[in-house]
This record gives sequence, C-alpha cells and structure tokens, in this order.
Amino acid sequence: MEKRYQVFVSSTYDDLRVERQEVMQALLELDCLPAGMELFPAADEDQWSLIKRIIEQSDYYIVIIGGRYGSKGPSGVSYTEMEFTYAKEIGKPVIGFLHGKPSDIPSGKTDPANAAELERFRGLVQQRLCKFWESPKELGSIVSRSIVQLMKAKPAVGWVRADQFTPDAAGEMINLRRRIDELEAQLAAAIAAQSPTAELAGGNDLHEIVGRAIVVLDRDTHTVKVSIPVPWNRILACVAKQAAEGCVLSRIKNALEFMIFDYFADDVFVQARAVLGDGGELKIPLRSAITIDDYALDRIMLHLRALSCVKEAAGKWTLTRQGDQMVVESLAFRRTPNA
Repeated sequence: MEKRYQVFVSSTYDDLRVERQEVMQALLELDCLPAGMELFPAADEDQWSLIKRIIEQSDYYIVIIGGRYGSKGPSGVSYTEMEFTYAKEIGKPVIGFLHGKPSDIPSGKTDPANAAELERFRGLVQQRLCKFWESPKELGSIVSRSIVQLMKAKPAVGWVRADQFTPDAAGEMINLRRRIDELEAQLAAAIAAQSPTAELAGGNDLHEIVGRAIVVLDRDTHTVKVSIPVPWNRILACVAKQAAEGCVLSRIKNALEFMIFDYFADDVFVQARAVLGDGGELKIPLRSAITIDDYALDRIMLHLRALSCVKEAAGKWTLTRQGDQMVVESLAFRRTPNA
C-alpha cells in the first residue's frame, strides 16, 4: 500500500512567507501532506485545541525559526514554542530548521523586544535534531533531504487511500502487531529471568541523571550541563505514575524533567552557579527548560527493566506487578520503633 505522510509545519508567518512556500513545495514534491495553522489566528482555547489535534494527526513535525519569537499565548509563551513543546510531549519525530546567521536577517523581519525569548527558544530546539539554513531555496532543499532521511529512520503510520486498505490487510496488521507484542514480552521475561537483581541499585540509592538546563542570568540565556542525584525510589514513582496504564517514552521523559524542576531545582542552581559564577539574578524560565539527555533516559529505562519494574511493547511502556509492588512498598509508612 502506498502511504503519504502528514507533516506539521510550525513557524511565525509574516516574516517567513517565502520560506514556508519553499517548504510546502518541497513536501508536496515528496508526496507528503503539509499541515499548518499559520492562516488561523490562534487566539483562544478552541483554536489551540484544533492545533493540538492536527499535530496529533500528523506523522512528523518541523519548526522553522527566523528572526521573530512569534505572538504569545496567555501564558506568555509563543504559539510556535507551544506547538514545539506539545509535539515533543506526544512523541512526534521533530526536526528544527534554524536560520544560520540571525545577525544577517533584515530588521523588518526581526523582533528586538523578544530577542531573549527567541534566543532561549533556539537553544531548546538545538537540543533536538536541527539543521541550519540561510536562504529560502536552501531551506526547501534541506527540508526535502531531512524528511526523506526521517521517513527511513522513523517510519510513521501515514495515510492510505481507503480503496487500498482491504479487510484482509487490516486483519493481517492486527495479527502481526499481536505477534510482535508476544515476542517482545517473551524476550523481556527471558532477560528478567536470567538477570540477578540483588546487586542492582534501587530504593534510596542515588542515581545521577544527566541533562541540560536553560537558565537566565540577569538577561542572558545560558545552557548548562547538569548531573542531578535522584533516589531510585523517586525515579520509579515518577515513571510508575505515567506507565500505570501504558504510555510512550516521551511522556515518561517529560515527567522526569518536570520532577527534576519541581523537586531538585536547587541542585540545578548550585551547578549553574558553579559554571556561571556568583552574582546576578539566576532563574529557570520554564519547567521545560530542563531536559534529560536521551542516553541518560535510555539507561534509566534499561535499569528499571533489569529490576523487572517496567516492560516495553509496541512503543509503549507499562508498569509490571513487581514495579507496582515496589512503588507501594517505597511509599508505605514505616513502623516507628518504641522509645
């Protein structure tokens, strides 16, 4: 069956009209379905709900950044950044396309009043897969090559014409998916049975979660590498809350990052001060300003699998009975010895 992939194109609009046309043309030439909300004023909750629904329905997400941060929502965050954050949260494959020489952008296509927010947003996007461009033609070419590579590396569901999708094909896909789930479950069980856990870290043992934090010192934005010591009990409790009924890895990653912001921000500040020095007002602008390195996340999930706390099947992570029991025991009240 021939598939066509839907690509959500996010950017500011007035300053990037020509660039968007090049990108749309490049996507159409790849038989992709471009989607974007630049023609609709995202001014209320209903409009934002529509944008989220279209992002959910898309197979891939790309964001184009020029010289403007973009119009802001009620929270003070631009709609372009809100779209980028939401695409990450739901696990969409994301590519960022950033102007390679921001200082060369004509003044009419910049927004000096929001320059700090734009620089911070560029920093967030650069933590993911990103490419750089300097002209509309170059951008169209880079987007075309990048989407082709992304489709090969991360095949998505795509869209199929209704007359090509037969009942037999649907049944075969369901049976194959079930078989994959069974084999992955058998593999996880075999690995767990062969792996002794007595010597593995757990409980109140500390684990250094490696990531990056975007901090603002006075008005300057900095990206600082951090290593946050977190007890395994708290890591497991955070993962368990998301994986109780099954979830994608990006949701777990987002929850762990928010947990670090909520409970370990002091550690982030201490390490940022060590890098940037004393003096000046230091703050973390957003909860999403703290990100965990992908390799660090993979190691965490591998360790929880070794402890038989979680299992993965069909791209979703689920809490096991043993994992649920460990969480319950870690949160239960302990008996106080009599004086």
